[in-house]
Amino acid sequence: MTALGDIIRFRDDKLFYGAVDVSWFFRDRAKSRAAATAFVFHGPRYHGVRQYENSEHKATDTASFALGVLQQCCGKGEQPFKMAVSGYGTGKSHLALALAELLHEPEGEPGNAVCAGIADADAAMGRECRILLNEQHKPSLVIPLNGMNEFPLMSEITRRALELLRADGHDGAPIERVRPRFIDVATLIEKLDIKIKHEICQEAGKPNLETLITALRKDQDETVYKAVAEYLINLGLPIDVGQNGSLQDLFISITENYCGEGKPYKNVVILFDEFGKYLEFATGKPYIAGSGALQELYEAVQVCSQYVCFVGFIQFELKSYLQRINAQYRNEAQRYITRYDNTEKYYLSTNFETLIAHLIERKDSEFIENQFMKNGEKNIETAYLYIRQFFPETQHSAIWKDQELFGRVVCRGGWPLSPFALWFISFLASGSRFLQGRSALSLLRELFGNLAAQPVNEMPRGGIAAVELLTDSLREELIASEESGNQGAITHTLTSILNRHCGRLGHEAVNILKAIVIAEKLRMAAKSREDAVRGLSWLSGISSDIVQKELQNLQYNLNLVEWDDTLCYFDLLGDAIPKTQFISFLHQRRRNEYNSMTYEKLFTSTVDHLTDLTNKDVETSFGEEHNIRTREWRFASKKTNMDVISHMFHMTISEYSAHIGPDEAKGCIIYCYVRSDIYIEDAMNKVRKDFRGELSQQGLRHAPIFIILLHDADEKLGNLLADYDILQKLNQTEKSKFANLVPSYEESLCRNAENVVHQLIKERHWITSLHEELPQRLGSVGLAIFEHIYTNVVPFPMDGFNTANGNGPKTAYDFARKLFHGKLTFDDVQAMNSSEKNRAVTLLKNNWQIFSPSGSVKRFPEPLRPIFSRWDKVSQSEGLVLGDKYEEIMRPPYGMNSLAALLAMGVYLAARLDKHHINDNGRAISIQEWASSLFSDNWKKFASHSFGNARLIPSGESSNQWSELFDEWESCLSYQQLREFPEKAEALRKVSPITTAEDMERYIALKTRSEEAQKEWNKFMELCAKAENQQDVAEQKGDFSLYLASTANFNKLFNIVNSKPGCWPAEYSARYGDILGKMRQQVIAAFPDWLDTLAPRAATLDGIAEFKKKMAGYQEKLSGLSLDAQVRQMEKATKEACHNIEVIGKYKNRMMEVNNWITENKNTLSTSTFVALQSSLKTAKEYAKSLSVIARNKPLEGLSELRENLSNYQKNIEIHIAKLQERLAKIFTITPSSREDTEKLLQCLNMIEPFFERSNNAEDIINLKNTIELILRRWQTIINDTNLDNNMIEIELKNFKSEIEQHIENNELQLNINDIYMMINNDVLRYRKELSLRWLVNAREKCKNLSNMTVYDANMLLSSLRSAPAYLIEKDKVDLDSLRKNVREYLEQQKIEWLVQEYNSLSKVQQQIFLQRLIEASNG
Repeated sequence: MTALGDIIRFRDDKLFYGAVDVSWFFRDRAKSRAAATAFVFHGPRYHGVRQYENSEHKATDTASFALGVLQQCCGKGEQPFKMAVSGYGTGKSHLALALAELLHEPEGEPGNAVCAGIADADAAMGRECRILLNEQHKPSLVIPLNGMNEFPLMSEITRRALELLRADGHDGAPIERVRPRFIDVATLIEKLDIKIKHEICQEAGKPNLETLITALRKDQDETVYKAVAEYLINLGLPIDVGQNGSLQDLFISITENYCGEGKPYKNVVILFDEFGKYLEFATGKPYIAGSGALQELYEAVQVCSQYVCFVGFIQFELKSYLQRINAQYRNEAQRYITRYDNTEKYYLSTNFETLIAHLIERKDSEFIENQFMKNGEKNIETAYLYIRQFFPETQHSAIWKDQELFGRVVCRGGWPLSPFALWFISFLASGSRFLQGRSALSLLRELFGNLAAQPVNEMPRGGIAAVELLTDSLREELIASEESGNQGAITHTLTSILNRHCGRLGHEAVNILKAIVIAEKLRMAAKSREDAVRGLSWLSGISSDIVQKELQNLQYNLNLVEWDDTLCYFDLLGDAIPKTQFISFLHQRRRNEYNSMTYEKLFTSTVDHLTDLTNKDVETSFGEEHNIRTREWRFASKKTNMDVISHMFHMTISEYSAHIGPDEAKGCIIYCYVRSDIYIEDAMNKVRKDFRGELSQQGLRHAPIFIILLHDADEKLGNLLADYDILQKLNQTEKSKFANLVPSYEESLCRNAENVVHQLIKERHWITSLHEELPQRLGSVGLAIFEHIYTNVVPFPMDGFNTANGNGPKTAYDFARKLFHGKLTFDDVQAMNSSEKNRAVTLLKNNWQIFSPSGSVKRFPEPLRPIFSRWDKVSQSEGLVLGDKYEEIMRPPYGMNSLAALLAMGVYLAARLDKHHINDNGRAISIQEWASSLFSDNWKKFASHSFGNARLIPSGESSNQWSELFDEWESCLSYQQLREFPEKAEALRKVSPITTAEDMERYIALKTRSEEAQKEWNKFMELCAKAENQQDVAEQKGDFSLYLASTANFNKLFNIVNSKPGCWPAEYSARYGDILGKMRQQVIAAFPDWLDTLAPRAATLDGIAEFKKKMAGYQEKLSGLSLDAQVRQMEKATKEACHNIEVIGKYKNRMMEVNNWITENKNTLSTSTFVALQSSLKTAKEYAKSLSVIARNKPLEGLSELRENLSNYQKNIEIHIAKLQERLAKIFTITPSSREDTEKLLQCLNMIEPFFERSNNAEDIINLKNTIELILRRWQTIINDTNLDNNMIEIELKNFKSEIEQHIENNELQLNINDIYMMINNDVLRYRKELSLRWLVNAREKCKNLSNMTVYDANMLLSSLRSAPAYLIEKDKVDLDSLRKNVREYLEQQKIEWLVQEYNSLSKVQQQIFLQRLIEASNG
């Protein structure tokens, strides 16, 4: 019959009691690890929330959330910010701590436990988590922060990072350098005078210099720093308070120095618990948190997102926190919220029902599913309708409102709790109405423990009823709640009723009273009395008819219940109960009348009334392991104390051999009470001595006796025994006075006694006759004792013995009777009814194998052969005393029960009826005649004395020795013995030839069978020799493949033996099993290293084919050894090896490609364009990445040299690129100061332009080049134009400036127009000045011979001076005027001559006009 504990288990080991603080990660590592290990994840299967808080958000289970965080940490995510949203008290801090331990110690005990917790919630997610962690092979640098604390953010993160780094054995110097002011000021203090040091310590509030320096160097404590800095500044010592660093600097330093390839951590994880609370603080107190601290944190995580992950935990949406923040700070808070609100959010579902579903472990899922398949869907629909009707509050929760979720989570996930029981406990825990969530879980632990033994088929419809939850402990909780003013006093009334009327109330009546209490607590909504009765029926698990009947009695006969027709509910009637006086009374009586001696005596008489731990038998698995279906393989309990234990030993050891019935325990467990005034060591020594002495006195070395000393050192058990005894001795007055308290107190005594006795047993003051160390469990100790004493047990797989009404004993007794009378052949079995036939076939045919092919009983059935062979030898020599042999096989080492032994006697005699007779007190009679008086109608009356003095005697020489030999030959299964029969037959033939054709036919057939047995034996021995030789050679040479072959052959030997157990010596199974087991373990241990050595002999198709074939052979051997994990590893290794060959080919091709590329391009760098160089650099980096992958996976020959060549070539490319960029930068920064410089600039531009063709700089180069060309061209034009006077040249230069300025602006060139203008202006003026001077010098030179000039020449000179060039400068014009004056003066002196000369220079017409004018002037 299946018990509830056989199919489910409540995982109370996963529970962690008490509030969790994420700061434990730094402050209390042991508590942190314990809490993380205890966290209960829930996965999508029993994920009972469709939406979060009735909003549009999809809820996430904790296993999925944990996997999402882990994926981000392992580089598989896309969003470095994650925000977990979940209400108060839902386990956010606990979850954060679990994640912290998982990420910090992924391979440690807490990490493995958390990973296992995820796997318990969802196996696939658990596997994915483990794969991710295995791929990384390193922890995260985890920085948990508790937002409930007020701290400077930068300082806190720095301090926590330093603590963790130092704890992990890493140097924190790079982090300290981010904020050097702390180290600097600490160093400065250490150099100061001792008096000043003391004053600084006082100013900073530190007791001594050491703690002060620690606060600065290690903790980077801002408060301490400010106090010290202020003091030092006032002292006149300069302090640089600006060396503050930033979170971005900090994260960059951490990631560069500690995260990534070749570094200790894979990334940094900020787990910010109560982030919303810190948001409020940081906004309101920026002078503590740090100005803009949260914005700086956000930006720092963004910048370092490759290696930094932020996980925040908040109670509700961030926007909701705005209303909690002072109005003057809301704008600042809004900036933070806007940033963080865009992060990836997880709305965690944390309903109590889902948690329970994941705490109920389904040990037999198939059985549970079958329970639902019967009528589960119908029950689910009915329960769903009624729970909606009676408890409208369920409709406020999606898990109860949605029928699909109700069926999946409540009914299936919460089973074996009924939906009404689950609603009851969820209601009690919801909002901590009556219970904290942890108290509710403790209640479930108690419930499942109490019901573990309950048969599943006896459970009420729908599962465990709600009333089962109303235990004493819950009643006490509810009474305490009522006393504090919470919802009436109905539980108080229930306790009063139960105390006063316990003896008058049946189990069903009590449960109905409990159901009434539950109905009131749940505010059950009934529409009528009939409706209320139906509701109580669901809550109690009792049918409505019985509920109605019991209510009639409770209401009208006992006056304990009343019905309120107005409000439609049942109520309880009762009185108040006194308490303190009762406790005082018990204590006083105990002090006056009881002591340790009294406790010792009370133990044997009283303890069973308080607990069944010392009363129930200790079951073992001995019968099950040896295929025995009767119940004798257990230990019956006895109680004693140190004063009488010696007598107990004598009595128990003397009696134990008499315990031979199929229902009598063969073992005895003795619980011995040890007083507080006896040292336990003394007690142990005395008990051992007495026990061994009694064994020796009775001629025994061992007995199935197990002694447990219960040392009541603190007299807890004695006090409980005394209190119980006092209650039993109350006089009538006392009983009446305390009637309301005695029952409940007795219940508490039982509970406490159970716990105390359990703890005393766990102290393991245990004694047996064994010398080896005892196992941990009582049943395992019993098994070890039985295994040591009963080494030759015979299977007895007959059913019908497990219950008092089972008819197995009667059937066995009838079989024995028939065997004694020779009336049980296989034909007789076939004619039996089905029940008897099944038992006969199971035991006699299949197990004991008593029937020969003809259907008669064999002389030597294989399981009984050793016993029967020995008996035959005894009977041949002196006759067999049957009573003695009957007792013999019931004693060690056989230990048969009385009926099994009787059956064995019957089998022995049935095969010898014709050849033996009974000598009964000197009278020779047949076995059948003797058996007629042996059996009575009652099997229980049969005993060894029933055999009397009967002795089995051979009936003289058999008339047909061949018949006996053939019978024995035919019944023989053993190959070893079958090989011997031909020799026996040959020996018999010499004295008694075969005379009949029938006997000859039997002889030939049996001889053929023996020859076949010989062949099988020879094959077996050849295989054995081969296996042993392979093993020797393999071990000598260290050849694993040969060792594997040997192991596979031993496996064949083992399978051959076990496939036909009767054919091979009994010890072969154990022998080859032991060899195989040890070799198999060796294979498992050596397999990984050997697997690493396997590879194809050549990187060719033939090599791969040969490798696959060889690996397939290995896999076949491993599969035969049931090494499935190794087979999978080998399959994977084969694929990987073949894949590796392909990969290596690709890798080598890649290496060749890289090498060729370097060779082809290394001499072209100097002529390559900038674009070509950039492309080559990109290619080089890609090749470097490829070669890095190859180096990480398969460091091939020549790879290091190639990587070095590539690295050098890449450096050369970078050098050429840098040179070109430097040249270009230099060109762009040149400011020409002369025409020559400008022309050189143009020349440089012409030279560099081809190198930057098609680059981003090409257009800038062309624009600059065109501008320089324009400048030079215009410059030349202005200089060449000598017709411009000074005013005109000034205008021209200004126009030029405007033109060039516009050109520069349009092309966004970095040229200074003013500098260019001044250069050209100066150059033009200089040039014109030079021209002016040159012309003037020439004019002066001409004027030097003025005195010798003719008037004509002087006139010509004056004419040339009058036509002076436009570029003549003002200063030179003054000199020119002077020259002109000189010439004119000379001409005046030579006026007539000059006039004549002038006249002569005129044309004929002009001369005539001149003469005419001259005449007119003379006349005028």
